[in-house]
Parts: sequence; C-alpha cells; structure tokens
Amino acid sequence: MGQFTRDQFENLSKDEKDELMKKKSDRPSARPMGDIYPKSIQRILQGESPKTFVSNYSSNNLDEEQLKELEQERIEKEERHKTLQELRKEVNPTFCPKCGKFMKTRLDTKFYRIRQTCFNCVVQYETKIRIAGLWREYEDKIMTENKLSFLRETKEEVLDYLNGGLKEQYQYVTEEGKIEKWNNEDYDKTKLFLENTLEEINKITDDLSEYLLELNEKLKNV
Repeated sequence: MGQFTRDQFENLSKDEKDELMKKKSDRPSARPMGDIYPKSIQRILQGESPKTFVSNYSSNNLDEEQLKELEQERIEKEERHKTLQELRKEVNPTFCPKCGKFMKTRLDTKFYRIRQTCFNCVVQYETKIRIAGLWREYEDKIMTENKLSFLRETKEEVLDYLNGGLKEQYQYVTEEGKIEKWNNEDYDKTKLFLENTLEEINKITDDLSEYLLELNEKLKNV
C-alpha cells in the first residue's frame, strides 16, 4: 500500500483501518504519525524547535535560613568525602610503607591487608627467612597471631553475653501485646561455665603472647 495522510486515513472505514493496521509491512509508512507520536513530537519531527523549560528554583529564591542549610549540607558532604579518602589510604595506601613502591596490583592489596607491606616486600622477607633457616619459627608466628586474634574475638563475645545476654529471667511481648516471663533455670550453671571459659581464654592468651614474644625475638634480625 502507498502512503496515507491523516485525512485519508480518517476517511477509511473501520474495517479498512483494521485491515491496514494488520499489514505489518505497510504499517510504518501507512500508519498516520498522530497514531504513533504525540503532537509535541510531531512538531519536532516537522522541523519545529523544541521548547525548553527552565525551573525558577535558584539560590535567589531561597531565604537566609535555607541558604545556610544548603551551605551546611555542602560542608558536611566535603567532610564525609575527606574522611572516606583518609580511610581508603589507611586501608589500602597508594605506596608501600616499607619500600615506597607504588601498590597497584591485587597481590599488593591482599598482602598489605595481611602483612602491612607490598607483595614484593613479603617475598623478599620470606626469602631471607628461608636462608636464615627460620621458616618453622615464621610459620609458628603466623599461626600464633591467628590464634590470638581468634581468642580475643571469642573473649569479647563471652563478655558481651555475660554483661547483657545472660539473664536470670527473660521476657518478651506476644502478638497480643502481653508480656510473658520465664525463669532461666540454667543461669547459675551457664554463668559458671562462661566464667571458667574466660579464665581459660586468659591463660591460653598469656601463654601464646609469651611464645609470640620469643618468636619475634628470633626473627627480629632478619
């Protein structure tokens, strides 16, 4: 089918319009623009320059209090950005604090988080450890540090539970809004167990800390 104007299309019967719309191959050229685009788009396609609307909202329309709020928001945003930048430098600095190398690889990032130096520094240090015949002491040092870290975290959890989570009587509010209470029959037994656990953690922590000092003394000259 040939091209249609809108008037020609409107003069067609309903059946003719339906038949025309079913012919997909003819639809792009035969379907009137008004059935596809709104009037504003039609005018732009026909060469009319689109109208641009500019909001009247500007600093000139704000009172002194609103301007102060905007300035305060800007200052707070800048402070948050500076704080974030400082944290990033601490977590992953640009240069290795030991050799000054520019840290750009994933290995540098990974080993800095573990050893606070770049990957090359770790490799060089471990090579010296092997040459000095102190590899076993080096491995023991790493494992001892990991054990101490785990024990400290466990101690914090036990203390938190003793100081807040463990209660002689518990209560909660039901869906009906009623308060139900029940006694903790295992309170004394649980408290004793946790206190003994803390005592054991402190003893092991002291022993491991002393052993770590010995290992560091052996490795300090490498």
